[in-house]
Amino acid sequence: MPLKATTLYAKIAEQMKLVSKDDLDRATMLQDAHMVDSKFVPIGDILLQDQVITPESNRAILVQHKFNNCRQDDKILGDWVTHKGYATEYQVEKCLEETKDALARGQKKLPRLSYLLINHQMVEGETKVLVLRINKEVLDPLHEMTRYFTHLVDEANTELTLGRIAFQNSFVAREDLFEFLLDRVLGGATRWDILETIRARDRLSLAGEESARDMATRFPRGKG
Repeated sequence: MPLKATTLYAKIAEQMKLVSKDDLDRATMLQDAHMVDSKFVPIGDILLQDQVITPESNRAILVQHKFNNCRQDDKILGDWVTHKGYATEYQVEKCLEETKDALARGQKKLPRLSYLLINHQMVEGETKVLVLRINKEVLDPLHEMTRYFTHLVDEANTELTLGRIAFQNSFVAREDLFEFLLDRVLGGATRWDILETIRARDRLSLAGEESARDMATRFPRGKG
């Protein structure tokens, strides 16, 4: 099964009519072959090396890729915020639409839900402080695990690596990572093991955990 970042890249590239399905399938198969040899090459790099896509088209796909991924992360935050009664579903949806409009205008830095809720004074006081903390300690690492990346194994962060491998290989869901990171913020613990914790909640199989840990030791380390 292709990595989730690869699947999303291919979906966007095909929707934007920048790459044919046949070329995307070939690039995905080549990436899978590299993975068997414990080597990760981003699908965009493969397409660029084969001169199937231009650097400009690749950048356009990656902009949309980042937007789609951030939007999915922000939707999870939005569900939590509305469940806690910190904001209404209407307020959250308006903020998400504002991010979509920023993308349509070509704005380089897309506004995230947490900052829009604060800037529009939809959350204030202690809730504002909490949302800012969640943005830094939950959404930032969540994005690193779920985004398009150049190295499967992070050179300095084991938790990021394990979360990324588990998510990208569909061993765990985005919501599982969010819940783990949020519980740590709210509970104050700092030494929980991400995969052990998620497996203890019956959200990850033993085989999935073992596979993720094995990949973390086999693939080259890097940043990005």
